[in-house]
Amino acid sequence: MVPDVFRASAAAPATANPLRPRDSSIRVDAPGIGFAIPSNTVRNIANQLIKNGKVTNSDRASLGITAQTAANEQGQDGGVAIVGVQPGGAAAKAGLKPGDIIIAVNGQSTPSLQVLESAVAMLKPGTTVTLTVVRNGSTSDVKATLGTLSS
Repeated sequence: MVPDVFRASAAAPATANPLRPRDSSIRVDAPGIGFAIPSNTVRNIANQLIKNGKVTNSDRASLGITAQTAANEQGQDGGVAIVGVQPGGAAAKAGLKPGDIIIAVNGQSTPSLQVLESAVAMLKPGTTVTLTVVRNGSTSDVKATLGTLSS
């Protein structure tokens, strides 16, 4: 017996996709965003969850800061203001403090927290980066060795 969904009807021509939703407001042919998580990443994370009940090593780089996007005088994104520094983290070891504003990583402008997060996400823990930082109106370059993002 063939399920009704696979039968042609007067309302739908026989050439119509039988798996297509009947609600015309649902667009199954619209382009979407797809992503995949590598199986070794899934295995690593799953094993940590089973063993520890939490992720203890994400294999993702981290500066060890809490931050937010800072606005410049024109109200535009002007860098990343450090709100907090994780003790023992990469930023703390590099001498960064709350109130510092990161404006570049390895020469790449970081006008917003999203841009900074993307730049760091492309790097591996243990990588040394040059951060361009504004502190009390003075700009300087600071070297920091990235740590591992913790839970």
